[in-house]
Order: sequence, then structure tokens, then C-alpha cells
Amino acid sequence: MGFFLGVLVIMALWEIAAPRRGLTVSKTMRWVNNLGLVF
Repeated sequence: MGFFLGVLVIMALWEIAAPRRGLTVSKTMRWVNNLGLVF
């Protein structure tokens, strides 16, 4: 579980630092949906 959370944090920070494209949906809504798929 710790490994999963660590990777999640790293990916979130990477996305904040260097987004690959402009947002079409707010980050909040996207993260809620992504976490809903995982849990």
C-alpha cells in the first residue's frame, strides 16, 4: 500500500510540474474520478 501511495504522490507532483496538455476537466473532478476507479 505504501508503494502505491508513493507512486501516486510522485505522479501527482509530476503532473503539477509538467502537464502534457491543457485541461479540459478540472483537476479536482479528474482526481475524484481516478481515485473512485481505484477504490
